Amino acid sequence: MTDTIDNKLLQKFLEKDYNLSNSKIEKIELGIENHNYLIIRMNQKYVLRVYKKKKINQIQNEIKLIEYLLTNKVSTPRIFYTMKNEPISQQANHYAVLFEFVEGTHPPWARLDLGLCEDIGNKIGLMQKVLLSYNPNLFNRNLADSFNGINNFEVIEKDLLEKKDKILRELNKFDLKSLRQSVIHSDIIRENIIVDNNKLISILDFDDTHVDYFVWDVAATISHLFITKSVGIDWNGIESFLKGYLKQNNLISEEKKVLIPFLRLVNIRLALIIDWRIKNNDGDIEDLMSIKDSLLVRFNLIENNLGQITTLFNKYF
Repeated sequence: MTDTIDNKLLQKFLEKDYNLSNSKIEKIELGIENHNYLIIRMNQKYVLRVYKKKKINQIQNEIKLIEYLLTNKVSTPRIFYTMKNEPISQQANHYAVLFEFVEGTHPPWARLDLGLCEDIGNKIGLMQKVLLSYNPNLFNRNLADSFNGINNFEVIEKDLLEKKDKILRELNKFDLKSLRQSVIHSDIIRENIIVDNNKLISILDFDDTHVDYFVWDVAATISHLFITKSVGIDWNGIESFLKGYLKQNNLISEEKKVLIPFLRLVNIRLALIIDWRIKNNDGDIEDLMSIKDSLLVRFNLIENNLGQITTLFNKYF
């Protein structure tokens, strides 16, 4: 279980740095890296993110990235500065950032409206195009993480490692050095986007942003949003997403070739990480088992429909 932040500390952040005394505080999400709280004062809403593990320079880099995206018209919550005109608030050994609260909902676990799918594609495409031009020196995570970050994990199911190694052998056929590298979001899931009236209103949570292969983010986004245990493969949703995406962005030749292997690898890599967490009792085991099962269902859906997926991607890429 993840511990909460003391309410008195939260009040200190709000009162001393943001002049938000007598605010109502509600938990939104208690994560490993940070905790998020909904702040309500005089009918105004904010989100206070309290960081638990990130160092100050990492938070500063995240803020620079968000402000860069906002400058380039990417939809993401803006940051409120403290009364001292600083983006980060500090109380004791804790850091916090106050974000705009964005009205809307997360997409449902169902087939999405095709107009929404196209709008998501358009705005994710814009974000990824903008990130291609962003300075990668602010982020130090190595490219190898996407492929080999779980090599040293002791997992329960060795079959998962075999699946991962098979995909890596397939990728050796391609010129990976020609793939573009950029800062990527890497976690475009339903919980990290806000929609309203069949429009993407905001992209959330740049906590896992790092330098990686550009096409990795494309594969992860398609997998997370359009291939699910509850729906299966949302073929029409993927098509509409790609129509919107291509209004902003495209892939180079070698990226098109590795898109499907990456699509498969995204799910196996996550399944291995979850498997390691199960082995080490790192979290709610029942929830972890459910997540792992969903990832393997997604992987099998991709494996069993490689021909149709290839045909679809060839139509657009």
